[in-house]
Amino acid sequence: MGSLPFRDPPGADFAPVRPVSCPFHDGPQTLDLLLGELRHDRPDLIDLALELRSAMTSRADAEHCIRLLFALRTSLAGHHHLAFYRVRMWVRQHLVAEVRPDGASPWSGCPVPLDCARYEELVNRCLATLAEGANDWPIRAEFRLGFT
Repeated sequence: MGSLPFRDPPGADFAPVRPVSCPFHDGPQTLDLLLGELRHDRPDLIDLALELRSAMTSRADAEHCIRLLFALRTSLAGHHHLAFYRVRMWVRQHLVAEVRPDGASPWSGCPVPLDCARYEELVNRCLATLAEGANDWPIRAEFRLGFT
C-alpha cells in the first residue's frame, strides 16, 4: 500500500514559502480598484479619487491627501466599503502622524486614525494621545502629518 495522496512522504524537505504581496492592497492600484467600481454618472467621485491618487503618488502634501480622503469618504456616502477600506489601509501605510506637547519637545508618532469623518477630528484624536488622564492636552501641543 502506498501513502495517502494528501500526505507528504516521510522526510520530504520543502523550500520555505515566500510571502506573496498583492499589488492591489499597497499602491495606487487600490484607488484604481475603487475607480473601477464607481459609476460614470458621478464625475465628482471620479475626480476626487483621481485627485487623491495623484496627491498620494506625488507625496507633496500629506494634509491635502487626508482632506481628499475624507472628502471622498463623505461623497461615497457609505457605498463601496471594501474598495474604500483598501484605500484607507494604503493611506495609513504611507502617512505618519506626529505630536508633541510643545515646540521644544521631540516629535512622537501616533497611529493615524482613518475612521474619522473630518480632518479636525483626526487632529484632535492624535493630540488626545498627549492628554494626561482626564485633563486636556497641553495648550501648546503641535500636530503634523508626513509621509513614511
